[in-house]
Amino acid sequence: PAHVFPRATDHIPEMLELAERLVDLGHAYASPAGNVYYAVATDPGYGRLSGNALDELRAGHRGFVDVDKRDPADFALWKAAGAGRSLKWASPRWGDGFPGWHLECSAMAKRYLGDRFDLHTGGIDNVFPHHEDEIAQSSPIVGGSPATMWIHGAFLLADGRKMAKSSGNFQRVTELAEHGLDPLAFRYLALTAAYAHTLESSDTSLAAAAVGLRSLRVRVAALGRPKRWVRGPLRRSWTQAPRAIDRRAKRFPVPWRGSAVGSSIRSAIEPTTQTLPSPRRAVDSTTGWWPRSTTTWTFPERWSSSARSFDPTCRSGNDGGSCSTRMPCSGWTCIAPGSGPRQRM
Repeated sequence: PAHVFPRATDHIPEMLELAERLVDLGHAYASPAGNVYYAVATDPGYGRLSGNALDELRAGHRGFVDVDKRDPADFALWKAAGAGRSLKWASPRWGDGFPGWHLECSAMAKRYLGDRFDLHTGGIDNVFPHHEDEIAQSSPIVGGSPATMWIHGAFLLADGRKMAKSSGNFQRVTELAEHGLDPLAFRYLALTAAYAHTLESSDTSLAAAAVGLRSLRVRVAALGRPKRWVRGPLRRSWTQAPRAIDRRAKRFPVPWRGSAVGSSIRSAIEPTTQTLPSPRRAVDSTTGWWPRSTTTWTFPERWSSSARSFDPTCRSGNDGGSCSTRMPCSGWTCIAPGSGPRQRM
């Protein structure tokens, strides 16, 4: 979850600093009316995110051309406050005014996320002009797009129309609970939609999602509680732990090497002191032989009788055919190679 919730009105100084730097770099200009515009012609990659071309954008402005701009496609960074406007801030260069729509996002992102960050999300209606302009005004400052990936979600529909406050057709999650519907049913419904595809939210779709959620919960409950190899921290002697684990290991007659069960057992019997290294780590990586030492390792009977058991006195990759005499026993005492046969406990 987010841990910072910045307000645009608290970051006017950062916005003014960004606008001033763009003007100083030649990517923005101040108009005679006191407005500051970004010059899109200075950005050769403008339109890359949305797929728009500058010529097409200029053609769309033929009906009305703002004479205050040098280029019809230029967008505002700072607007002069007109007479009677109450929400305004003083700027050292251009007098009283207010920031453009896109400037706040670049300023706050740079403040809290740095010059570059991984993901930028938003609705599909933010691709152009909002996110396109955000990239343009940030690129000269940070050296490229501020975000590595831009992810846009499609509209949430209600009765075939975009759900929005302005349309008055939106529904709060809290209202679902008031109508006796589990709010998680809406999350289940949202997960059924593919990326960048619209989602229809209606009484019918929510009821179907509630049924699917109940079915999922029933199936999960039928699986029972997850079983763990060792309950709680391993506080007993490490020589006792394998015997405790062995009671469960007998239910799964699978080989030690390359198995999930073997990996779980191996991690569970990792010694807890520096004086008792792991058996697998103690094998010489060059020769594959168990090094000479006086360390004693005890293994449960299940492993000694396995067809592909882990035998420290054998070469790595033991397939059961290169070891000395096998004998069923309650455990192994492993001694240095060449110093005698294994001893039964």
